[in-house]
Amino acid sequence: MKRLSEKLHLSDIVVFSGKTREPETFYHACDVFVLPTFYDACSLVVFEAMAAGLPAITTIFNGAAGIITDCSDGIVLTDPKNVDALAAAMERFLDKKFLDSASEAARRTAANYKLEDNHRLMLSIFSELIARDCHGV
Repeated sequence: MKRLSEKLHLSDIVVFSGKTREPETFYHACDVFVLPTFYDACSLVVFEAMAAGLPAITTIFNGAAGIITDCSDGIVLTDPKNVDALAAAMERFLDKKFLDSASEAARRTAANYKLEDNHRLMLSIFSELIARDCHGV
């Protein structure tokens, strides 16, 4: 990727920062989170970005797309290969009013998904499955 950025004469504006234990630092330096994935069962990074107030652009092939209200707190693309649709989605957030509204909506959406709630729900599901198995259901 570094060679590609150099080849495209982008090395003066593209930063490869390496690993970090504080991803929120990077979220706060951004306006929008973009993950045009071909497959991701449910990307935690979308939740993290939205919690930091970043509207998310992703695809229908990301399970996390299920929390996004299209054109409210992010944009969900149908085809990750459609570069024009991706560019249009990104350009939509150049409108400061739309960006500000989507950023606030992203924070509100993410607030509905707490780690503790997810943990409690998973334990409940596992307990139910164990109970079924023990009773031969």
